[in-house]
Amino acid sequence: MSPTITGSLLLIGNGPSAIKSKLGDKIDSFNDVIRFNLYQVEGYEDYLGSKTTFWATTGRDQYPRKTDPPKNILLTHGGAPVKRGPGDHIIYRVPYPFHQEKRKLVQEIAKMHGRDPTPFLPSSGLLAITWLLDVAEVKKLTLHGFDFFSKKESGQHHYWVKGSYRPPTEHYGAAEALILKTYGNKINLLEDKAELEFSAKDHSWIKRNRNA
Repeated sequence: MSPTITGSLLLIGNGPSAIKSKLGDKIDSFNDVIRFNLYQVEGYEDYLGSKTTFWATTGRDQYPRKTDPPKNILLTHGGAPVKRGPGDHIIYRVPYPFHQEKRKLVQEIAKMHGRDPTPFLPSSGLLAITWLLDVAEVKKLTLHGFDFFSKKESGQHHYWVKGSYRPPTEHYGAAEALILKTYGNKINLLEDKAELEFSAKDHSWIKRNRNA
């Protein structure tokens, strides 16, 4: 089962760039707003708005900070339990084969970049975005706060957690950015940012795998 989304759709990641600008009113103007895992809106309303119509989560022990989740839940690891029970929630599950399909893509790119592909898994952000485009057939979506685990904005990993952290060892942000680039104008950014730099080999890979 997949949701029917026909209006404007915004996905808000948890990277520190999410609170770079006060975009709360603009965010709340979207028809649907998806937030991830341990997201927090309290105290950040001027930057991130307050509307949340979908919660994308890995399940397990994840739960939003200082708020209850919305009715619609996108479970990015489809077989995982949802903490505190589903109640009257509508749960959409990303199936395991889809997870594995994206894992192979991430590992393929890691290998192309000369990295050991073994430890890399797709993030919940990548799974939600690609599932919405590939399966739910969303025509266009807007992203905000997706830093692809880069530390260029700050040393933070999540916008509400102070302190410096290393990039997670199980995710490969450069591969995820490359995968999303294949969707062309189906993906927009809420806030203008510098273009990510890709090598000639990367551009060749994008061309071969273009989804747009």
